[in-house]
Amino acid sequence: MNQGALTTTREAPLGEDFELPNVELPSVPKDAWAYKGLGYLALLVFVFGMVGWAVYAPLASAVIAVGSVRVEDHSKQIQHLEGGIIDEIRVAEGETVTVGQVLLALGDVRARTELRSTELLLAGYRAADARLAAERSGTTDIDFPEDLERLARDDAEIKQLMRRQTSLFVSRRNVRENGKSILEKTILEYQSRIKGMQNRVETARQRLESYDAELANLRTLYARKLVENTRISSMERSRAETEDDLFSYESEIDSSRVKINEAEAQLLQTDFDFQKEVETESRETEQAIAEYSTRIASLKDTLQRTLIRSPVAGVVTGLEVTTIGEVVAPGDTLMEIVPTDKQYVIEAMVSPTDIDEVQIGLPADIRFGAFTRIDTQIIPGQVVKVSADALTDPNKDFQYYMAEVSISDEGLNVLSENGLSLIPGMPADVAIKTGERPFLRYLAGPVFEILMKALREK
Repeated sequence: MNQGALTTTREAPLGEDFELPNVELPSVPKDAWAYKGLGYLALLVFVFGMVGWAVYAPLASAVIAVGSVRVEDHSKQIQHLEGGIIDEIRVAEGETVTVGQVLLALGDVRARTELRSTELLLAGYRAADARLAAERSGTTDIDFPEDLERLARDDAEIKQLMRRQTSLFVSRRNVRENGKSILEKTILEYQSRIKGMQNRVETARQRLESYDAELANLRTLYARKLVENTRISSMERSRAETEDDLFSYESEIDSSRVKINEAEAQLLQTDFDFQKEVETESRETEQAIAEYSTRIASLKDTLQRTLIRSPVAGVVTGLEVTTIGEVVAPGDTLMEIVPTDKQYVIEAMVSPTDIDEVQIGLPADIRFGAFTRIDTQIIPGQVVKVSADALTDPNKDFQYYMAEVSISDEGLNVLSENGLSLIPGMPADVAIKTGERPFLRYLAGPVFEILMKALREK
């Protein structure tokens, strides 16, 4: 269609015979709907994927705090818990000492004496425990602990303690065996007596049978007037005597059996009483061993503390003791050690709304804005102390909790490699890591908090 035709068509009146030009629209390809569906599907997958990521993807959670560098209190006071008498002074004012170096030595005679006596008591109870174990099991020898036997090779007193227990073991066993032997002999005697009585019983019964037969014959003869009645009476008296003897023999047997039962019961009671005694002694011995073992550990600690050592490397200052034999009271400050290596911590101010998430031991990331060369470098640290109550800044009039964050060895290496040194008062930003939570909680948390405040009744 040319331009003139289009112009003529526009100017034609609508009321006349007007026809729209027959223009054919381009057809939509059938594959376009498929592409559109794939696009919607991709969009849907993207949306749900983002929602799922927001719900489940963990993001690091941290409490942000502003702080500054501080030199940790480094002057170490040297004191002694129990006190004592100065035996040696091994350092002088201004002397440089190393970690663990002996500074002073207190008199240790009393501590060593008490430790020695307690060790002997413990050795005696351990030897007694071995003896009681042998008595309880019924063995013929005592099996002493190997370490006790090793000590006895070079220690005459411990060897004597073991010999004493061995002697006691043998004597107690002999007394017990002698008592049991007497009872066993008594049982054998009564058993032999019973056997003899049983033979007499058998003989008496045979005699009674003979008397009964004779009496029957005599009574027959007496009925025929062939014998006198005196013979029958004499025979009956003999039978009665034999019957009495039989009763006496049987009574003797019963009495002997009672004696045997009593002796056997005494044997059992002897073993029972002995085992009961052993068990009681074992309990008391075990308690004593536990008590003296604890006591020895305490005494060894006391003895070690008679050598007063430096807890850090540094310089001796304020030396208070100068005389051998000087008496030191418990808790007295004897000197101070100023460490040669300064230790720095970050004092971070934590908001009261975040303090519930901060605790000792949590890792932290530290940034020092003053170090422009590594201003993006994160220095690892750890929370080592948290104030028990809120503090108030008098200048800015706001409350905060003080958290001390130490710099890790890795962080110190980073600073050292870059030739950087910390200066007290230097500002620092601290991110105390408190865990992980999904991204959705970051978004929804403030919304829920606003809703809860809006719906709360006044």
